[in-house]
Amino acid sequence: MNSTDPLTRHKLSAIRYSIGTAVFLAVLKLGVAWATHSLSILASAVDSLLDIAMSALNYTSVVTASRPEDRTHPYGRGKAESLASLFVGILTAFSVFYLVKESVQRFGGGKAVALIPLGIVVMLISLAATWFQVRRLKRVNQESQSLILDAETLHYASDFLTNAGVLIALIAIRFTGIQLIDPFVSIAIALYLIFSIGQIIFRSVSELMDRSLPEADRTAIDQIIRQHHPAIVDYHEFRTRRAGSRVFIEFHVVLRGEPTFLGAHRITESLTDRLRKRFTNAVVTIHSDPEEEMEAPRHI
Repeated sequence: MNSTDPLTRHKLSAIRYSIGTAVFLAVLKLGVAWATHSLSILASAVDSLLDIAMSALNYTSVVTASRPEDRTHPYGRGKAESLASLFVGILTAFSVFYLVKESVQRFGGGKAVALIPLGIVVMLISLAATWFQVRRLKRVNQESQSLILDAETLHYASDFLTNAGVLIALIAIRFTGIQLIDPFVSIAIALYLIFSIGQIIFRSVSELMDRSLPEADRTAIDQIIRQHHPAIVDYHEFRTRRAGSRVFIEFHVVLRGEPTFLGAHRITESLTDRLRKRFTNAVVTIHSDPEEEMEAPRHI
């Protein structure tokens, strides 16, 4: 996999678009937050500033992860995505703590939200821009199955909810005059973000620790092996893991009644092709063992 790979180009293009969207929204929201004194808009602007840093970091990690294997990195650099996602999750957590802190302080009093119609227009623009970006990221990630794009999609989907919450808060303040709606909405958004960040951090750590693929994926692999060829009577030394968008699958198959090396090779190669069709970007390593050399084979 390298920077000229079509999936990599699509990923990089999607992230570049993310950076442009975040820059536009950050500048727009900061100006309007200063004019309206809205804590919700300010928090959303800070989130957009963090989006710039996160997307730039993700872009760098995808470029690094796409570099081909070499003598010092024989398994590639896919874990650069996991490291970047972990850092992004931690960075986002700090922004959430800041949001909660500012919201709690607002309960004690502060400037009233002003120029609400202007804030509403800006948040509508933000909603539209973020919605289009989330759709673009999801479309690209259907092909790449990338942790980085998962993180990108998550924080832009969170931005969409944040923007919607801010919009609702501004409309409610406009018609009720209740200023405390602003910090209440900010805290509600923060609670949602805490849950989402936890998922990103857990998945990043799992990949860095070489956690096996989910049970559903392991079951799918098991079924493919069992149903592939009647000569396959067992398999063992089964290991799986994920590094970025790449999946690693390793195991030994026990073959019955296959006297030639060429025949065994054809069986394992066709099995490898089937697994690669099921798991995009999979690196499959299969070793074949004749049944006669196994002391106590477990038939399947």
